[in-house]
Amino acid sequence: MPVRSVCVIGAGAIGAPVARRILEAGFELTVCDQNAAVLASFAGVGVTVTRCPADCATSDLVLIAVATAEQVTDVVTGNHGILSGLRSGPSPIIAIMSTVGPRAITDLEKCLEMQGVRLIDAPVSGGALRAQHGRLTMLVGGAPANFESAKPVLETVASRLFHCGAVGAAQTIKLVNNVIAVANLLVTGEAYRLALDNGLALDDVTRILDVSSGRNHFSAHEGEAAVSFASWTETHQDFDALTSILGKDLALAQQLSYASSGAFPFMKHLASLMDSLDDETFMNWHAVGGAKALTRHGAV
Repeated sequence: MPVRSVCVIGAGAIGAPVARRILEAGFELTVCDQNAAVLASFAGVGVTVTRCPADCATSDLVLIAVATAEQVTDVVTGNHGILSGLRSGPSPIIAIMSTVGPRAITDLEKCLEMQGVRLIDAPVSGGALRAQHGRLTMLVGGAPANFESAKPVLETVASRLFHCGAVGAAQTIKLVNNVIAVANLLVTGEAYRLALDNGLALDDVTRILDVSSGRNHFSAHEGEAAVSFASWTETHQDFDALTSILGKDLALAQQLSYASSGAFPFMKHLASLMDSLDDETFMNWHAVGGAKALTRHGAV
């Protein structure tokens, strides 16, 4: 049965643009969030809004984009969670876009199986800017049939979709990605600040890096690095929110490493470093973000 109705739970930096992409693609959309201002931003555009996850149980597909494993559990199995709203008839496919680690997602799958609810593991990479343009990368774990059912919706928000295997596999790959991404982010912020302080134009730097050994996520699209760093430092609260999420992801990766026979000293130090980020890092990122208003020829 094709997916016609979709609910997005958690309309934050990723969830909100994802919801808008789904709406533009013509799907019947419900947005669930606890923030009244967020819900108001979807008023008058043909979207059903609610603060209660149970109201999402009648949708064909539910995308969950909240911050933590605890929040995922609450919106699915809590007193007013999705399961409490189930009625007779087909149950929704639930897609977890949050990075919660393989243990949490497989435990949730076992719980949902008893209720006859299908689950796919669907963390994303790319950030808010790429979410706005439908250019996220989405990693999917779950039964192939469930993936295929959700695919028409997922393709509206992700330009790259990878089926990684069973539920939990996508979470593992996402954690591997995020360890590398966080290390890259912290080094790039300082290196770009160094370039700017020495009179270089950021667009020139990224263009050269992208065909050199320093190529990275923040060199791939001209101008995108500055826009991203600017969005993360509009306020110190924005900066703190991002670094908190990144710290959470590194902690999940560390937990995963405990079951491995390998040693991971750099990963351990990286996780510790996240706890000590201060105004120096904020100011470096803010300076890089300020380059978004510049071209090679000056201010625009």
